[in-house]
Amino acid sequence: MIDIVFYLLKVIAIHGLLYLFFRLMLSRSARHSLNRMYLLAAVFLAFFIPFIELPISTSATILPSDDEITTWLSEPSGQAEFDLIPVQKEADSFSYYGVMLWIYCLVAGVFIIRSIFYLISLHRLKIHSEYIRKRWFRLYKTSHARPFSFFSNVFMPKSLFGAEAFGQILAHECVHVRQFHSVDRLVLDFVVSLFWFNPFIYLYRNALIEIHEYQADEAVVKRFKDPIGYQEILFSQLQSAQYSGMVSHFNVEIIKKRIVMMNKQNKMSGWVYALTLPVVLSVVFSFSSKEAMQPISQVGGEIATLLGPESIKPWADFWIEEIASAKFDKDQQDFTPSILPLKNTSNVKMTSGFGMRMHPIDKVEKMHKGMDFSCPMGSEVIATADGIVEKVEPNKDGYGNLLTLMHGEEYQTRYSQLKEFKVKVGDKVRKGDVIALSGNSGQSTAPHLHYEVIKGSEHVNPIYYIQNYNFQIKTREDGRSKEERYDALRKKEEELARNEMMLAKAEEERAAAESQLIKAKEAEERARVEIIRAEAYKAEAEKVKVEAQRVKEEEIKRKAEIKETKKVKEKDKSKSKDKAKEEISNHERLTKIEKFLKGYDEKYDSENWIIVLKDDRAKLKRVGSVESITLYEGFFAKN
Repeated sequence: MIDIVFYLLKVIAIHGLLYLFFRLMLSRSARHSLNRMYLLAAVFLAFFIPFIELPISTSATILPSDDEITTWLSEPSGQAEFDLIPVQKEADSFSYYGVMLWIYCLVAGVFIIRSIFYLISLHRLKIHSEYIRKRWFRLYKTSHARPFSFFSNVFMPKSLFGAEAFGQILAHECVHVRQFHSVDRLVLDFVVSLFWFNPFIYLYRNALIEIHEYQADEAVVKRFKDPIGYQEILFSQLQSAQYSGMVSHFNVEIIKKRIVMMNKQNKMSGWVYALTLPVVLSVVFSFSSKEAMQPISQVGGEIATLLGPESIKPWADFWIEEIASAKFDKDQQDFTPSILPLKNTSNVKMTSGFGMRMHPIDKVEKMHKGMDFSCPMGSEVIATADGIVEKVEPNKDGYGNLLTLMHGEEYQTRYSQLKEFKVKVGDKVRKGDVIALSGNSGQSTAPHLHYEVIKGSEHVNPIYYIQNYNFQIKTREDGRSKEERYDALRKKEEELARNEMMLAKAEEERAAAESQLIKAKEAEERARVEIIRAEAYKAEAEKVKVEAQRVKEEEIKRKAEIKETKKVKEKDKSKSKDKAKEEISNHERLTKIEKFLKGYDEKYDSENWIIVLKDDRAKLKRVGSVESITLYEGFFAKN
């Protein structure tokens, strides 16, 4: 169980670090698709990073003997060590883990039931809504107050049909459908149900909802090219938001952020996103599993750092749950290894733990399948559980003298590097019976005991099967008096208090600066919105001005055409008058010529004479004769 708790703590820490990087570096960028990919990847990477094993190994160091079994903390000062403190067994064992499990299941069940209830409510709403049409999406007319979409279904309120904003709101919801935003919401809702205790999961879900809205807003503004009108639609649709479940609502009370993001042109350069790789690698290096590749000394240091120096929890937490809280008979408990394999703990030190290590003799990395205890030659080795002696193997290489005990049907324990056997094959032993003496009989650099635990057919870490000892940090004596150590501790506490005060003051100043920065950014965004609005008004005024100029030019052209038409009419009228005058003049001349011919020819007949009128004279010719008369202008003037 303790392993699960540490795993979940790592997952929460990874989620927090990756979200902090997103909030500080990426959240102000308008590259919404990349931000969406980052958030989804961060949510799921956190669950796998703790399982990654990095090829890092350090060799165990033989620690000097002391009065107790200890393992050194990996601290630069070298001033701390672990003491093994005997465990006092309680009369009644209370399983906190069982209570925690019940609380977890209860809350997770509430979340899952709420999600199922929401899906059922959504299905009922779909049944009672009016189906309008089906294209690549399904459109429904509903009595619900706000428009929303879920997978390929788009639900629009009845009040919006026929409204001016209908087209843009429908386009907004269609973007949610095209981008498969409902899949994100469904997956995140499931993750929240299972990991409801992780505070950062809720931040990821809210950030992803914001990204969904930014993507939809960007697509609508790009299509309709009317950001101001679209923002007015957002304000008109503003309502108080309740739990929105797994659907994509047109409005989720982030109107201000959406308007600010709509007016941003900041796509942010790619180098900022390139920083994601080193950040993820750093998180992998910090939180990946290294337990199987480090000596126990370093593992102890990590646990001390996490739980504090006052009291380190037992190494066998999971064993306590398996044994103390398990529901099986006492005989099975007696067959489970549970104590330290040495009877006398004086001058004993744990020198190497379970996992990968550099072999002290072969100088190559090998799997160490047990624990090594540095102890005086001839220390009494005891059985860690009831069992039967299965093997007694004298040997001078490798394990040296090896003894194997069989504990029931599940567990085996192995004891090697022995000096002398105290039992033989087939003997029955009880927990705590002396079975051998420690030595240095195999491949070894100093007297010690090698101890292994096998469950089923797999080697397991023996540290989890030592129930009778707890680990607690002990500060080594450094030659100073008690008063000097107290004085140094007091000074360190005062310095720590001063540092905390300075840190608190700096934090207050930073918070004030951030508040001022936020206000300045808000003012800047408001000014930017006003500038954009003013530019839009200016552009509209420019259009009006151009239109007025065009109308004016057309009016001038029309007046010029009217004037030209008038001139043409006047000219035609003048010509008509001249022609009329000319016709009158010719009539008078003909009259005078006819009068002349009547006096000249007694037998005058208009059919006997041909009259030709010219500008300055008139020519008369008798028909059928060569006789002709020419009358000049003077004749007409005189007569």
